[in-house]
Amino acid sequence: MNELTYKWLDNEQIAALDPIMFARNLPALNRETTRVRAAYDGDKLVGFLVLQLMPHLEPLWVDRDYRGSEIANTLVDDMFAFVAECGIRGFVCIADSPIVEGMCVERGLQAVESPVYIKL
Repeated sequence: MNELTYKWLDNEQIAALDPIMFARNLPALNRETTRVRAAYDGDKLVGFLVLQLMPHLEPLWVDRDYRGSEIANTLVDDMFAFVAECGIRGFVCIADSPIVEGMCVERGLQAVESPVYIKL
């Protein structure tokens, strides 16, 4: 092992990570909303950590007297349309109730199998 070096990657270098991302069944990184810190052993990439801005879709709230109406589904469908219109490649949804979880499943969202942690 040579002396390790660490550097921030530019957009061209981030694009070169696509094969690694695809091999892990992950989408390409958005160059505009991503920073990558990488480790090199000489010229060989030996590690990286990605910070990417990914919108989260929550909370969903409907007044108790209006629950069971079309309000929640209309709000979710409208937001999905907005996501598509903006070309957002993905988002996170915290399904904090069985209703929201069902809405996520109905719309094809994938449950995260890895533990999820947050820093507030």
